[in-house]
Amino acid sequence: MTEYLNVGKIVNTHGIRGEVRVISQTDFPELRYKKGAKLTLFQEGKQPLKLTIASHRKHKNFDLLTFEGYLTINDVEKFRDGILKVSE
Repeated sequence: MTEYLNVGKIVNTHGIRGEVRVISQTDFPELRYKKGAKLTLFQEGKQPLKLTIASHRKHKNFDLLTFEGYLTINDVEKFRDGILKVSE
């Protein structure tokens, strides 16, 4: 069975271009959030969802991420409160 490590929690959306605000829980944000990195989103009552990082930037105490194929706020609003994890 695959073991997963917590990377961060999506706490909100940011703007209208599909960015999400993440409270980071990783010691290696530059590695975990680099363009092309693969993360898995876990949400209560839903199947885990594989996501690919499209962009990353820091804003205040948050990491702002976008994911490939999710271009608007409507695409990512459903990710709120999800936990981003990486397989070991």
